[in-house]
Amino acid sequence: MTDTVNVAIATPDVWVAALTKVTSGVVSIAGNGQHCIHTGAPATTLVGHRFTGNMQPFTLVAGESLYVKADGVTTVIITED
Repeated sequence: MTDTVNVAIATPDVWVAALTKVTSGVVSIAGNGQHCIHTGAPATTLVGHRFTGNMQPFTLVAGESLYVKADGVTTVIITED
């Protein structure tokens, strides 16, 4: 069974923990931005992986979180496996 979660990004250019549990799936964004998997909050200067318009696969293990930094107010779409 798959679950889809929409996470609102209200503040541009700030890393937001979009998902913080052990899981896997795909992530996309309605606007432009970056993503990374990190333990703890990423540094504000970290350059993540740029969204390309395609669904990006991810896997989170214990202690990891999926972070997103958007260029503007937008929504992150996460579909878990």
